[in-house]
Amino acid sequence: MLVPLLAALRSYKHQIVPARLNIADGAGVLVPLERADRLAALAGELEAQGFVPRSAVAPADPGGMVYARVLVDPHNATRAWAIDAARGSNVQRYVELLTEWEDGTVVSTVNHGNPQLFESLPRLRQLRLPGVPVATAVARHREACEEVPGRRLDPAERDPIEVAQEQNQEMLAHQERCGILRRRGEDYGFTLRGAWRSTLRIHRAMQAS
Repeated sequence: MLVPLLAALRSYKHQIVPARLNIADGAGVLVPLERADRLAALAGELEAQGFVPRSAVAPADPGGMVYARVLVDPHNATRAWAIDAARGSNVQRYVELLTEWEDGTVVSTVNHGNPQLFESLPRLRQLRLPGVPVATAVARHREACEEVPGRRLDPAERDPIEVAQEQNQEMLAHQERCGILRRRGEDYGFTLRGAWRSTLRIHRAMQAS
């Protein structure tokens, strides 16, 4: 356990969790060809399930790793992110589906296999479906949404980047209350407990893969 312990100490001392996501409006931004092709294919799979294009997302600052397309399903009041995240040769391509209700409830579905490092918000119901096809993720998401009563919010009424930033800040503040993160200036860092827990989960996920 020495390697995870040393990694946890490094995370505690040095790792910064930015309070703002490194994303911005991607309209007119030139996307690297290979990544543009991956995004187009992923967005196409969502369009086949009834989603319509809403906007493009690109890194806000140099070094950002996320390009995305945002789509909405007007019939089911669902927002979808088609995400291409790349750092060097490490590429992740996945979708995140989000449906919100008037009472604050959120159903979220992702089909990536990243370990869950943070505590979920109490109002969030999350489905984690690593590696499933987009069509399966959409079907499972719609089934989960049918179990939630009340009025759904129209995902086309608000800017998706603004919503994502608000949800990220809410999530980070919740981690501080849970003792996972601590404030470091305007941003956050891990507590000792949070650093150890996150490092151990990453270590176990790497071993499992």
